[in-house]
Amino acid sequence: VLKVMPADAKVLINGKQQPYFERGVIHALLDPGTYSYTISAEDYHDENGKFVIADGKVERTIRLRPAYGWLAIDDYEEVRGAKVYINGKFIGTAPLKSDRLPSGEYNIRIDQKLYKPFEGKIVISDNETLDYAPTLVADFANVALNVDSNSDIYINNQWKGKGHWKGTLSTGTYT
Repeated sequence: VLKVMPADAKVLINGKQQPYFERGVIHALLDPGTYSYTISAEDYHDENGKFVIADGKVERTIRLRPAYGWLAIDDYEEVRGAKVYINGKFIGTAPLKSDRLPSGEYNIRIDQKLYKPFEGKIVISDNETLDYAPTLVADFANVALNVDSNSDIYINNQWKGKGHWKGTLSTGTYT
């Protein structure tokens, strides 16, 4: 009897796929001898081993090791609402905890208004959450305009106020 987790893992005994008795449980009637097994499932590390049937029932529970982890970006002002990309694919806006990511190295990009795009590399480890807190570089200036109190203020043809305007503008040229 083999009890495997995850319950949908593929089980081979001496190279032959085994049918499930019930979800996650394999019952096989085998002659005495030494048998090898391979258990595999998507997003998990394969497990290989041997067991010996002598005289009686052999029972094993095998839990596959996850080959995935997660990315978490906490909620702080600098990144709140930023778009997060892994290997060029949008995965959500910060703050976030990602879905499962296969273990390994990834390119990460974070796009946030008024900040330069952030690019870097991250490593996702088996069954761990990477708490990531990138430092974004500001790409804006605080601007204050004071003109005659009867004058309208427009920036790039958008009305901003009369006489006085104070606000933030990203790097660039404005009319």
